[in-house]
Amino acid sequence: VPIVMVALDFGKKQVKISDPVWTSGDINADMETFMGFFQGVEGKIPEYGI
Repeated sequence: VPIVMVALDFGKKQVKISDPVWTSGDINADMETFMGFFQGVEGKIPEYGI
């Protein structure tokens, strides 16, 4: 099942939608992909962010 990531960037007032991503079975590589997508996105409550 592919994963489509959605980010709500409140700082830039943008919505980011990824292309479908198929997991590889390597959780570390997959997490790098996910973290890279959300890097730089400012949430509604920034202090709760990663």
